[in-house]
Formats: sequence, structure tokens, C-alpha cells
Amino acid sequence: MQIHDFYSKLTSATEESRLFQALRSLSQVDNPKSITEDPDVVTTEWAAWPSLQANTANLAA
Repeated sequence: MQIHDFYSKLTSATEESRLFQALRSLSQVDNPKSITEDPDVVTTEWAAWPSLQANTANLAA
């Protein structure tokens, strides 16, 4: 997708893709960092993703 296509979809009121709706909403947030700074949520580390080998083993079974 060209940048012009992306921008026209982002600013279009008729584009109903959930992705573009979410991006429009996020672009209206004054402080995007505040979204992740919830004092009630405690995170110590990123969640661990299963390895690619584990996923392929599950698919083969």
C-alpha cells in the first residue's frame, strides 16, 4: 500500500476497517504513553512466546 493510500484510508470517514478505526482512535489520544501506564496493572516482564519448534510439533500432531 502506498503512503498516499494509507493516509486517505486513515482520514476517510467511509473506511470501516477495524485497523483504521483503531488507528484513528489512537491518533486522537493526547498522551499515547498514558495507555500503558495503568497504575493498577503490574507487569514485570514480557510474556514468553512458545518456540517455533513447539508450534510445528503441535501442528504435526
